[in-house]
Amino acid sequence: SIDGAKVKVAITRPHTSKSDQDLKLLSDANGVYKFEPFEIKALGRWQIVSRVTVGELEAFQKLEVNATN
Repeated sequence: SIDGAKVKVAITRPHTSKSDQDLKLLSDANGVYKFEPFEIKALGRWQIVSRVTVGELEAFQKLEVNATN
């Protein structure tokens, strides 16, 4: 776990920014970062993108998922 990091997470579609959601950080105790619940409002491809900053270091990650019934 990492304490004191700045963590940003967003949910987006790869082909449009109309449905983008920036998730709100709820807590960051003991190196565990919890975000508000979110709703996927359409089927298909979605991306979960994160940016973590600790001091001068930054890391980015993108995970693609497929929402189905």
